[in-house]
Amino acid sequence: MIDDAGKNLVSEMKKRPAMVDASRRKIHEALDELAVEIHKLVTVSGKPNRLALRPYS
Repeated sequence: MIDDAGKNLVSEMKKRPAMVDASRRKIHEALDELAVEIHKLVTVSGKPNRLALRPYS
């Protein structure tokens, strides 16, 4: 009975790092996609887009 409870507890605890890793992976992918979009906005055919690089006013 105690062994079963311990096994169940350890099993649940081992799931947590996998959930954290999955969340980190999703965030990393989203940030990578955002970086690509930003790069597209500030470049035109591989060259810096001067209008996009002007400070916001």
